[in-house]
Amino acid sequence: MNHSGNSGPGKATFFSRRQFLGSCLAGSASLLLFKQNLRSASSQTSLAATEPGDRPRIRLVFSHIPPDRPTWPNIGYDYESRKKELFGRLRSALPEIDFLPVTVQSQKEAEALLQQDQDIDGYVIFLLGIWTGAARAIISSGRPVILVDDLFAGSGEFLIEHAAARRAGQKVAGVSSSRFEDAVEAIGCFPAIKKMKQSRILDVTDSPGFWGNPQKIKQYFGTEVVKIGSAEINQAYRNAN
Repeated sequence: MNHSGNSGPGKATFFSRRQFLGSCLAGSASLLLFKQNLRSASSQTSLAATEPGDRPRIRLVFSHIPPDRPTWPNIGYDYESRKKELFGRLRSALPEIDFLPVTVQSQKEAEALLQQDQDIDGYVIFLLGIWTGAARAIISSGRPVILVDDLFAGSGEFLIEHAAARRAGQKVAGVSSSRFEDAVEAIGCFPAIKKMKQSRILDVTDSPGFWGNPQKIKQYFGTEVVKIGSAEINQAYRNAN
């Protein structure tokens, strides 16, 4: 059906179905292009603002028992190919993070890793298999951890260790999803965490207390809160050229 009419004050304008659908498609295409350009600009800005020294150093832990032992996902599983695939995809998706991959097959190996690690900003544990005890050792260290269940491979240990860590109030976030993008989104928080640890908040007030709780802010975010009064601000103003 095709209706047409003159537009004007108080008059309706009619479109054919073809005109209506064409307008919708054109609008959708424009919106999609805008979103793609915005995402590209955001990514370029993020990379430009992240110098090599500012990138977080994240220990990428692949946890599984030897492949010749029966376990999930199956005996003889090709862990090496899976590790190469995951490492490559993470580096491609998160170039602003320095990933340091390692394979850990027992609690003792995890404890040795913690002893040797220096200047590590956090841990990403991919459970490629189960019952190594590595996840518990690393989470219990109190360091920030993203625990990832490689679906259908690490689910049993993931359910137990993630629940125990949450009950204990450990610094852990868990991801168990068929979408790799969900793991990327969680792991992508590390640059912001490092930036917060490098930052200071000036609480400018003459009141005896603080805005918020500086100890809690330092504990949870790593950000130092420094209190200064109006007298210090005025003195700095007078001393300025």
